[in-house]
This record gives sequence, structure tokens and C-alpha cells, in this order.
Amino acid sequence: MADYYDILGVPKNASQEEIKKAYRKLAFEFHPDRNKSKDAEERFKKISEAYAVLSDPEKRKNYDLFGPEQFSRRYSAEDIFRGADFGDLNDFLKSFFRGGFEESFSGFESSFQNDFSEDDNLYASIEIPLQDVLVDSKKTVTVSHTRPCEACGGSGVEKGSGYVVCRACGGTGRRQVQKRIGFMNMVTVTTCKVCGGAGRVAEKPCQACKGSGMRKEKTTYEVVIPKGVEDGERLRVKGGGNFSNGRQGDLIITVNVKPDPRFEREGVDLYSKVKVSVVTAMLGGSVEIELLDKKKAVLSIPPGTQNNDVLRLKGKGVPRSGRVGDLYVQVEVTIPKSLTQRQKELLQEFERESKKKFLGVI
Repeated sequence: MADYYDILGVPKNASQEEIKKAYRKLAFEFHPDRNKSKDAEERFKKISEAYAVLSDPEKRKNYDLFGPEQFSRRYSAEDIFRGADFGDLNDFLKSFFRGGFEESFSGFESSFQNDFSEDDNLYASIEIPLQDVLVDSKKTVTVSHTRPCEACGGSGVEKGSGYVVCRACGGTGRRQVQKRIGFMNMVTVTTCKVCGGAGRVAEKPCQACKGSGMRKEKTTYEVVIPKGVEDGERLRVKGGGNFSNGRQGDLIITVNVKPDPRFEREGVDLYSKVKVSVVTAMLGGSVEIELLDKKKAVLSIPPGTQNNDVLRLKGKGVPRSGRVGDLYVQVEVTIPKSLTQRQKELLQEFERESKKKFLGVI
């Protein structure tokens, strides 16, 4: 198997600038629009494949670690080109030829630009009380995920060993299955179950991981829940997912915020209710209310407050993105169900005075 460094003609310690320069030169030379030789297109694809790996620090690290043989086993063509950034090099080729990288590869780049499969991600959830959204908090979450086997470095083979051609499929990665239907023989081609389509198997499978190259482990992460987090909001722990195709997926954590019977929330604003007496509503005054953090605050009731009026306490809501919301308090005016004789007399006097004022007597 050809070495990527040899394909580009650069040393193993080549800088990114040297790799880019070598690719630019070779891609220009072997682009199918310019070079009409039979193997030009294949050479161009190999050159681009080499650049896709060596220009990516993570892929290059794995390539140097595992070598060409093991790397090709771990990375498919899709994995190699996924996320590859040809950037201005593609523009450079387009300026000389009909198309750049995309057209030469029948649209491969666009289909490989997305991140690695979401199947490599793990998902978990954390529940917090509404009160916790007022400040940054820390929670722990434990997950079971796959990691590269430490014994074999993720190769699946014992150290000092290698791979041999799969005897079941003869190295093709495919199996032909014949089935007779009446006087006809039907032949179907399926992926070899022994090698999984790779065409080769481990000469001596790693005993630690049984040849899978993976191991299961439990990891506990301490996650910072930012203040102002919304119910259902997702947090991402980079590298907390499963290991697959040379990449580590992420851990996606959904934050579930428990409702608080005292408050309702809309974005950064909070809503609550307070009961006040009819006298306080009429004459004005103040009441003590409980905030989300269970501290106390004084709410001023202006004279003539009506039932269901809403008063605002500025800056007593939820903090988020550099601002703090407000607390809106709905006033519920309570009417006493029973009165003393003296209270009745006073209210009757109040009613008489109100009628006089209404009629313009006073």
C-alpha cells in the first residue's frame, strides 16, 4: 500500500505549508482536464486522498500512529474525505480547469463535508431545579462508552502481528450465495460476515479486546450548567462519546429544568402572584414576597391597585447572556368573607361618602 508521504513526495516531518505546496503542484499536474493519461484520474484521487489525511492534524496523527495498513482498516474513503478542507486549493484548480475537487470526484466533497456520524455521539440528561438557573452550577454524569483498546492501540491485533487475507472471501470482502429456484440458479452477493467486508482478518486478534480494537469503560464527567440555561437546552462534552473510525464522538447532555410551583418562566423573565388585602389595594402599602432564590423582597403596592394588576420588580428575573430579566407579580386582591360590626359600619360610612362624591355633593 502506497504511503501518503511518498504520494505527495514530502518527508514525514513536513510542515502543513510543505504539504499544501506539494498537493498544489501534483494536483495541477495530474488533474484529468490537463493530463489525458489513463491513470491521471486515479493519481489525482490518490493525491487528494493523501492531502485530505495529512492536512488534518487528527487524521495525520492516527496515520502516523497506525501506519498505512491499519489506518486503511480503520478509515473508509468516506471517513478520509469527511470534513476535508481544500479551501483555496479548490479555487486554485477551478481557475485553471472546468472544475475543482468536487467535479473531479463527482461531488464527493459536498457529501463528506459533514462531521462524523451522529451515531458516535452519546446522549444523557440532567435534571435541575428552576432555582439553579440563577448561577453557574456543576453536575456529574456517568456514561459507558467505547474507547480505543490500550493493549493494541485500537488496531485489534496483537503487537508484532498483522493481517492476513480472509479465507472465507479470498480477500474480496464479498460472498456469493447461490440459490436454486426451479430450473434457475440465483446468485446474490453479500458482505463477508467473517471480515465484515474488509477482505482481511487479524493474524492474531488482540486478546484484550477480542479483535474489536475497542473497549468499554465508564467515565464520570463534571459538567458546568451555565446560568440562565433553558429547559431542554443541550450541552456538548467534546470527546465524551463513542470511538469509531479514528474519531471520538461527543456526549450530548439535555438539561431538564424542573418547574417551580411559585413561578412561571418565559425566557429571562419570571412571573408570580401575591395576595393583598382590599384595604392595602385601595390605600397603597407594601408586601413582602419571596424571590426564586428564597430571599425576601419588598413589593410596593400603589394606591388604587386593581385585582389582577401586574407590578414589576426590575432585575429579579433570570440572568443570561449578560442581562438579567425581571419579576412580574400579579396582584390578587382578597375580599374578607366575614366582618365585625365595626368594620361593617365603617364600610357603610365609606359607601355613603363615595356616593356623595359621585353625585357631586362634596
